Amino acid sequence: MLVTPPAALGRGVVVNVGDPVPEPWAGAPDVLVDDDALADPAHAVAVLHDAWATRRPVVVALAVDPARFREPPGIEVAEPWRLDPRFELWHDRLHFLVWANTYDAREGEPVWWWARKAQRLGAAPTHGHAGPGAGAADVVLPGGAWPSYATGYSVRDNTFYSEWDEISRDRERFGAWMREHVLETG
Repeated sequence: MLVTPPAALGRGVVVNVGDPVPEPWAGAPDVLVDDDALADPAHAVAVLHDAWATRRPVVVALAVDPARFREPPGIEVAEPWRLDPRFELWHDRLHFLVWANTYDAREGEPVWWWARKAQRLGAAPTHGHAGPGAGAADVVLPGGAWPSYATGYSVRDNTFYSEWDEISRDRERFGAWMREHVLETG
């Protein structure tokens, strides 16, 4: 499957260190997450935060198992109000910034996990959908919420959304819409 993330959203990609970088991210700056970055995450967090905040693509090269920074280290503080105002939960921020706006290409083909997670919660892919915005990551939610979409993976059907306001004000049109898109869907 060809992945073409919208440039305006600045999607990044996570790869294993040494693996090839998928074409859409060729030339994007890279951030190495290795033992040194885990020992002192401030630089990696600063670079990743800047890319995330400005929506610029970035390549995250993992040289460590991400489970090592998934759980923040335990902090025992009897009086938390005494912490320095510059205190940071570095591993928590690093984990968020590595995964929040990135495809996962550690196994080869880039995966947009947010669409996969939606499917685990009951959303279904609309592989056969032929309307505007059709794509492998479009999802239909239980109870009918087409054309919900996975941001950064598929195109939003803006016409469908913009027509909703008028449809919802007319009882007959609303009923017809509900039958077509909710009540009588497979």
